[in-house]
Amino acid sequence: MGKPTARDLAVAAGVSLSTVDRVLNNRGGVGEDKERRVLENARKLKIDRALNQRAARTLRIAVLLQSRANPFHAAVQDSFEAANRDFLQYNRKAGRVAGDLMGRLLGEGGGEIVVISGMLSMIGHEEREMGFRAVLRERYPQCKVAEVLESMERGERAGDLVFNALKGNPRIRGIYNASAGARSVVSAMNALGRRKEIVFITHELTDERRQLLREGLIDAIIDQDPALEVRAAVEALAAHFGRNDDPPACLTTSIHIHMIENC
Repeated sequence: MGKPTARDLAVAAGVSLSTVDRVLNNRGGVGEDKERRVLENARKLKIDRALNQRAARTLRIAVLLQSRANPFHAAVQDSFEAANRDFLQYNRKAGRVAGDLMGRLLGEGGGEIVVISGMLSMIGHEEREMGFRAVLRERYPQCKVAEVLESMERGERAGDLVFNALKGNPRIRGIYNASAGARSVVSAMNALGRRKEIVFITHELTDERRQLLREGLIDAIIDQDPALEVRAAVEALAAHFGRNDDPPACLTTSIHIHMIENC
């Protein structure tokens, strides 16, 4: 039996697939009873371990500010709005960076590209794919997304998807893997003898992916510095509960591009 999917969760909770998506991605607009059923069944199916620590209701924060007639308060409002956009668009920016790298590396000849997402029902993966497509559409019309496939966060499945895509389409020249399975993807390319003709871009500079990058088996990795993310989160919590005087200077991390010469 495979890993439970969002569709399995919808059936178990007696709700629609779109309701599952809204609950798991904090989109709101779901009644309390339905949200409770989705969360309870998600825990039973072990779809997301983080749900065990998650509050049952979406947290909404209101910010009360004075009129924009005062330039200071106008600046404060603009800063809140900018911070909110940063949180919502981080993954979209990462996807845009991946798209720009892909377009530059494929060059004027362009080609077709396969996008591997973990689960498009996860807002972060959806935004990476959207950002990637947007950049190709804006600046690299010679590069076309042939397929967007879901690995369901299973590395070995990512490799199988790439193998089948490459076997059936000789025009593919790029692979953007926004989730797990870098080694499986490399194995699929090697098995078909197509590694040297494919541009492969992925995320997160793990030890394994760093080695693949050094061996020339990955062309570029986009990293968000998980150690810094964790430290910022801990510092924010410590400040909130009075264990630290100052909150972290920034709660979003920079996007880092790693290639063979700087990994």
